[in-house]
Amino acid sequence: MNGGVPEPIQHDREPGETPLDVRVGEVVAGKFRVERIVGKGGMAVVVEATHLQLDERVALKFLRLDRMKRAAPEERFLQEARAAVRIKSEHVARVLDVGVRDDCCPFIVMEFLEGSDLGQVLGTSGALPVEEAAEYVVQACDGLAEAHARGIVHRDLKPENLFRVVQADGWRSIKLLDFGIAKVRDMMVAQAIDDTDQPKLAVENMGTPSYMSPEQLKSPMDVDHRTDIWSLGAVLFELITGTRPFVAVDFPTLVYEIRYAKHGSIKELRPSVPPGLQAVIDRCLAKSPAERYQNAAELALALLPFAPRRAHVPAERALSITRAAGLLTDPDLQVPGSAREPRVEAPTLDAVQTVADPPARRRSGTPWLLIGIAFAAALVGVALLLSRDGAVQSPTAPSVAAGTAPVQSAPASAASASAAGSGAEAAASVAVAAPEPSPSAPRTLPKLVVPMSAHPASPPAHSAPPSLPIHRER
Repeated sequence: MNGGVPEPIQHDREPGETPLDVRVGEVVAGKFRVERIVGKGGMAVVVEATHLQLDERVALKFLRLDRMKRAAPEERFLQEARAAVRIKSEHVARVLDVGVRDDCCPFIVMEFLEGSDLGQVLGTSGALPVEEAAEYVVQACDGLAEAHARGIVHRDLKPENLFRVVQADGWRSIKLLDFGIAKVRDMMVAQAIDDTDQPKLAVENMGTPSYMSPEQLKSPMDVDHRTDIWSLGAVLFELITGTRPFVAVDFPTLVYEIRYAKHGSIKELRPSVPPGLQAVIDRCLAKSPAERYQNAAELALALLPFAPRRAHVPAERALSITRAAGLLTDPDLQVPGSAREPRVEAPTLDAVQTVADPPARRRSGTPWLLIGIAFAAALVGVALLLSRDGAVQSPTAPSVAAGTAPVQSAPASAASASAAGSGAEAAASVAVAAPEPSPSAPRTLPKLVVPMSAHPASPPAHSAPPSLPIHRER
């Protein structure tokens, strides 16, 4: 007891441990059993836990309130966590639940991720390949786009809050951490800045101020989504060069550098970097928010020339989300190679149709040619029938009747055959089956058989069918 006021309930701890202690085996809120301590920082403790009812691994993050001298921000923390639950992006670590421990310490429940954050990657591997770094930031833009569309600003983007997960197929995916505690951190930052007699406390509460925008350092509670653009630019700078854009020996100097000085040159630190990438980072780190990319989609599109082709997918999604939220400053902004671009190629399709039209017009004359052939064959048949009838009725002049019709009909049939080619031969093959002359006129049979071998007689009713198989073959 201290002056009648009960002291905060704390677990037993070893000397030097933080006032907020979490023990392995402890059951939190009656359903989360702590399995191991993942990490501790100036603001929070993260543990791996098991959800006892669901038998599922989760991550718990406990917020440190022991250094807050003003009203505890538990309610603000819970409000922000509830808002973060609504973010469903595949590039944001999902917030599953929130709660308060028995000692009034708030905690947030998140999906448990296996992998490593980019801070650890930088510590073990150093600077990343340009394509890999650009792709990670494009994925982060996808997650930010959904958060910004819901009015949520992260405020604490840094390599440690970009977590790299390796999927089953080997694909590396980035998930953003720590949505839901940003404003609480800013409240602590604001207090630390005011407490000028406690510079160490200020730096600890700030966490990593090297990634905070000039306006956030000036007034932490008075920022918009463009502060996240600045932070992503600082993260990208470090991913490519292995060092931060602003480095200072103490906190006041660092604040001055970020607000007024020019950041380092990427080309000096890594000469092989494409020139265009320097321009992208320069725009992200502009002192004025109005001079930066105005949304996460714009930044994602600017990075596509330096990222692998698969980065178009999260960039396209970020653009769609930003457009739907009405946050685009340029309504005509498009992802290169997106679905809208093929409209420009429409004339090519017309040209293809124009080339294909002439054969169709040539085919359109085929029915008339077939009709002409059939009509000529019909005329030959009629003439032969008339000649045959005349020979039967006038046996005294068979040679004249028999010779007149073939002589007059043969030229027309020959002309039709020369024009129609195989069509005339097909017509002749059908007409060969025409009825033979009546046996009552035996004298006329030898004379009538001769012309039929070349131009057989056929009843008019049988003259049309030859055109049908020819039309189908075509």
